[in-house]
Amino acid sequence: MDSNVSTFFLPDALIEQAIEHFVEEEQRALDLHLAIPVRQRTDADRDAIAELRRDIKAYNRVAEYWAAGVYPRGIDGEWQIASLSERGTLHRIWRSGQRWACDCKCAERGYFHVHQAMMAVIERALELADQYDVTPATDAPHPDDFEPAADIDEEPFLPTPAELGRRLAEARSKYLLAA
Repeated sequence: MDSNVSTFFLPDALIEQAIEHFVEEEQRALDLHLAIPVRQRTDADRDAIAELRRDIKAYNRVAEYWAAGVYPRGIDGEWQIASLSERGTLHRIWRSGQRWACDCKCAERGYFHVHQAMMAVIERALELADQYDVTPATDAPHPDDFEPAADIDEEPFLPTPAELGRRLAEARSKYLLAA
């Protein structure tokens, strides 16, 4: 096995780069709020500071999960991930609109937390993989391996699942940027 690839399907370097991207982004926003003199901060500024600090903590916690070898796994259209703080507990993560939802205590309180951060990091790492033209590592055969030979049927073939997934990710990124 390549030493640059974890047991997850993306290289660790892409995950680390995605975490750094989010932490730097949140830190820039936090620095802007912290630059406001304490006595001039509004309640909204104080709330934003607390939220940004929680977000940074969530992204740093993703790095702890990764270092511990705890990765999400897809099961029946949802993701599951073991809890580092509650041994033996599996949390479910799913897409709810444009956000990731989870069944853990932080999610019940409405906070952005490590499980949502992890899914955002994975999405960003997938974008980086496309950008750097990195093929995710997997033991499963590639879908292209099952395409029939072109001489069997002269009709054009539908795009591969990987191509459709790439197009979907591109469209989602454009949609989110436009919003």
